[in-house]
Amino acid sequence: MFGVNSAIGYMLMLAVKSFNDGMFVAVVAGLSAGYLVFRSYDPDVVVVDNPCACA
Repeated sequence: MFGVNSAIGYMLMLAVKSFNDGMFVAVVAGLSAGYLVFRSYDPDVVVVDNPCACA
């Protein structure tokens, strides 16, 4: 899963670095829509292993 996430991140970075304004807007809109649709509304689901949360 980490490899797939990294590959998608690098592909999106290369697409945005092509300086195509439409591609940039599409990537930002897609990331925003995905965050709004798939985020968790339940704060108990979010787990922080480090109680300090500084690393």
